[in-house]
Amino acid sequence: MDWPAFTLLVLISGAILLVPGGVLGYAVGLRGALVLLCSAPLTIGLVSAVAVGLSYLPEAWTPLNFALGAATVISVLFLGWWLRRIGSAHTPDLRLANFNPIAALIGTVAMAGIVIATLVARFGSAEYFVQSEANAFHLNAIRNSLDAGQSAIFSIAQINAGSAPFLYPAAWEDYVTLVVATARLVSPSVSIPAATNAAMIAVLILGWGLACQAIAQVVGGRSILQGVLAAVLATSFLLFGWLPITGADYSSLLAYSILASALVVLLLLTRLHSDNPPLRALGRFSREARQRRLTARGAPLRVQPAEDPETLHLYGAHPRTILTVAGLFYLAGAAAAHPSAALALGGIVLIACWGVFFHRLFQPANWVLVLVRVLAALLLIAASAGFGYGWLLLAPAKPSQAPQLTGVVTELLNLAMGTPAGVTGTTVTTVMLVVGVAGAVWLRRFTALALWLAATALYVLSVGGPDPVLASVLGYGFGYDPARLAAFWMVATMPLLLAGTGGLVKALALLTGNLDDLGRGTVTACVGAAIAAAIAVPQQLFSVQPQLQTFAADQVIPSATTRLSPEELA
Repeated sequence: MDWPAFTLLVLISGAILLVPGGVLGYAVGLRGALVLLCSAPLTIGLVSAVAVGLSYLPEAWTPLNFALGAATVISVLFLGWWLRRIGSAHTPDLRLANFNPIAALIGTVAMAGIVIATLVARFGSAEYFVQSEANAFHLNAIRNSLDAGQSAIFSIAQINAGSAPFLYPAAWEDYVTLVVATARLVSPSVSIPAATNAAMIAVLILGWGLACQAIAQVVGGRSILQGVLAAVLATSFLLFGWLPITGADYSSLLAYSILASALVVLLLLTRLHSDNPPLRALGRFSREARQRRLTARGAPLRVQPAEDPETLHLYGAHPRTILTVAGLFYLAGAAAAHPSAALALGGIVLIACWGVFFHRLFQPANWVLVLVRVLAALLLIAASAGFGYGWLLLAPAKPSQAPQLTGVVTELLNLAMGTPAGVTGTTVTTVMLVVGVAGAVWLRRFTALALWLAATALYVLSVGGPDPVLASVLGYGFGYDPARLAAFWMVATMPLLLAGTGGLVKALALLTGNLDDLGRGTVTACVGAAIAAAIAVPQQLFSVQPQLQTFAADQVIPSATTRLSPEELA
């Protein structure tokens, strides 16, 4: 397949990733930029829901049947939205104020250029693929789905004789199967490896990339420079984006891209603005909101613009209902992509709730709010205990040979350099994290971010700590896979990294405040380029490119036109 044809395949993959979820988001009440930012995760949730539904019906897994199933689900949701609208004085919707689409577009285009140039340089062909048993499994699973005309809700025993059957999270296979089947309507010669590569690029740019752009605007700022720096950060670390590709761990790539998108909404809900706390704006524990509900049925729950016009915030009517429905599809998509992402999402939500709780704990309150805080603490304790029990219950079996425990100091150094998987790293990560943590603590608007960092550090130390019992209790089974551990660490700490660049950009704006527009623009562009180079050059030279070069030389082989088994690939 030549590169122009492959470009069309990438566009088809992107359309399938965005359009169904965008329509679904509009049906539940999302509007404006939120529709685009939530499209990819909602699409995966919708694909998973329809795939499970069709598995109980004698219907083939085809683009037409998926479209019919998706239309049915969307119609039901739209009907619910419409009934709520006619029963309320205000239209249910949820919007994102002050989002800068130009900065996000430029940043996304910059990231697309970096990703495509890197993959073209390393792969050399659109149909080359990774020679590994994991990738052979994914390719054979997609082939099996196409041959049988069924969604990839299957057991391992169906394609790997002798294995004990168990349900496999098959959102990636279902998505790529739709890409292949749709592309073959245009060109019947489209191969599964080419479609896999196209889908991988679409998820990397429109899933992970868009999420990073949104996170950057929430925690860092709305400038075009911040958008470009977000693209640089999103592509300069081997741990996520590149590491799942080199290991053919497409399920984690998809799952943690959904997780990153969920962080955007979570950041907006936990952002602690002094004049406009989001929990009060959403109507929880608010006398004003209660009074509005008593005086007018369906009164709008709208957030007034903050004093800072640069601040991103949610506003709309009936936001809790919209967030609940969208959140269910987020959770379904994350669980179907990879269960570890759903578990991580639950853990991060808990951490964020604790962060908000501690922020409110020492503020003045009457006896009613004191009672509410006591009840909230009891609920959080119960939820944390339940989550911990589920963590231990769902943890995979411990390997027969435990990994080498290197000690807390070594693991902390690895964490600070962003190298829990043992890959080469630089001190850029450390600098960005320090700046991000300082900004989060100083501004007190993103207090939960510090807790997220502490939680990810605890997660990494659960693998490398000196106490095997403590390591086992804290999730040793999940952390045994260093690549997946590294991906989780990178996604969970990306808001802090982007907050670090945002702090540098804002400091730059203060330093150039006395210059005229031309001088300020010149200085900003030069210093911004220097920041981008300081981040990207050492990471690319000493971490990303050497690993990708080794990976391309050792594991990438030309695509075969026939189905290959793991034994044939060996």
